[in-house]
Amino acid sequence: MTAELKPDMETPDNCLCGPCGMKRKTHGAQEPKHINRIVEVASAAQRSDSPTQAINQCFLKRPDRLKLSGIKIFPHIGVTPEERAAPQECEADVVISGDWSAAAATDDLADSIDYCLILEKVQTVAAEREYVLLETLVHAIVQKVLTDFPVGSVKVKIRKRPAVLRNLLDFVEIEVEESSADGINDFS
Repeated sequence: MTAELKPDMETPDNCLCGPCGMKRKTHGAQEPKHINRIVEVASAAQRSDSPTQAINQCFLKRPDRLKLSGIKIFPHIGVTPEERAAPQECEADVVISGDWSAAAATDDLADSIDYCLILEKVQTVAAEREYVLLETLVHAIVQKVLTDFPVGSVKVKIRKRPAVLRNLLDFVEIEVEESSADGINDFS
């Protein structure tokens, strides 16, 4: 970049919004707090020999985490058709990371992520179809959260108590963690 960005200048549609990591064209980044953050990130990139690293450092200053523990889900899951015939009670834990300093400063849900919406998405993904493997279910949940929410990363853990192994173990558990591109979900 050669021109210095200023809040009153038109910024490209693909500039990232600091409070949430979204691209400007996705939501109302015309708000002053969003434009100021875009200017801050763009300025850091201009001063750096590695603009991508500078941008990532700006966004990843605060790896805040939100954890939803013990989510009750009832997927039709199992290797055999008999196992999938009825929903099975499983538990899921979801950990998302991002920068919620704007939410802390404003005490406004609009600057945060409504965890009730995440809970709803997890339960919907679990119930919307049959799954043979826990791996398929956990990856579907990870992808849904990464796609639908402005998060840097998501980690999902699911526990299942297989009836056929009831006397041999307490539960089977799988955990998957995935980051959005460059640690920022850009919603392009």
